[in-house]
Amino acid sequence: MAERAALEELVKLQGERVRGLKQQKASAELIEEEVAKLLKLKAQLGPDESKQKFVLKTPKGTRDYSPRQMAVREKVFDVIIRCFKRHGAEVIDTPVFELKVNDRRILDGMFAICGVSDSKFRTICSSVDKLDKVSWEEVKNEMVGEKGLAPEVADRIGDYVQQHGGVSLVEQLLQDPKLSQNKQALEGLGDLKLLFEYLTLFGIDDKISFDLSLARGLDYYTGVIYEAVLLQTPAQAGEEPLGVGSVAAGGRYDGLVGMFDPKGRKVPCVGLSIGVERIFSIVEQRLEALEEKILIILFPPLLIPTSKYLINNRLITTQQ
Repeated sequence: MAERAALEELVKLQGERVRGLKQQKASAELIEEEVAKLLKLKAQLGPDESKQKFVLKTPKGTRDYSPRQMAVREKVFDVIIRCFKRHGAEVIDTPVFELKVNDRRILDGMFAICGVSDSKFRTICSSVDKLDKVSWEEVKNEMVGEKGLAPEVADRIGDYVQQHGGVSLVEQLLQDPKLSQNKQALEGLGDLKLLFEYLTLFGIDDKISFDLSLARGLDYYTGVIYEAVLLQTPAQAGEEPLGVGSVAAGGRYDGLVGMFDPKGRKVPCVGLSIGVERIFSIVEQRLEALEEKILIILFPPLLIPTSKYLINNRLITTQQ
């Protein structure tokens, strides 16, 4: 046992030497020589019989689901897929969600008229984006104490980002004496007004909230940004309060594709990502609370002969 421990220590030291030589970019001949020594030591060491156990593990980055969990996932994915195939909206059999919208041009214009320097735009933007999780006072303290923003500038930002509403808020900001003078903000407000006109025609404007605190920190957004959040309804018996945050988010990024185009052409794009794992958690908890049962049908495995002479029989059996 002592001899094995000594060999293991030598293998460890030799392995460190090989890694060190590679980091130092030593000559290939020297590295090859030291690797040969390492392999020789490992051969002397041999396998550790005490550790030779077969353990069935779930592959890294994956997980196993129970039949009940799989039924929930199939249901959610089925709804999402059908929605995308039809290029329209459809009610999902999950708790009620609200879509929050804003526009990066409005945010940038707002920061400019409040006195935020160009170099601080993105870092202040990341602070504002926390308003759905913490209070305004905490956000202000971060901007002033950690990011060096003047208190009066933070107060001016607070006057704007704590507002949310619908088309009436858009109309109000279009009349704002300072914001209406900023070209970027004016363009963003004009597009949001048009968006709410379309939402009204669809009859879903009451499900959309214009929220000036919605910031989404990614630089490539160029226009409207949006986020779907769970509406916090009172917890039913057996339920824990849900705090999953947003379940979908995205926005417009007209300049991103052009970054990969040799001619730099502008290509209008709109993207959306869906947090399906969060939706699964919500649905599973609701099912547990309501004690709903899910019908799960397990089919026994079917063994079919592989002979080429039985292909017709195999096809008939498969169809059945």
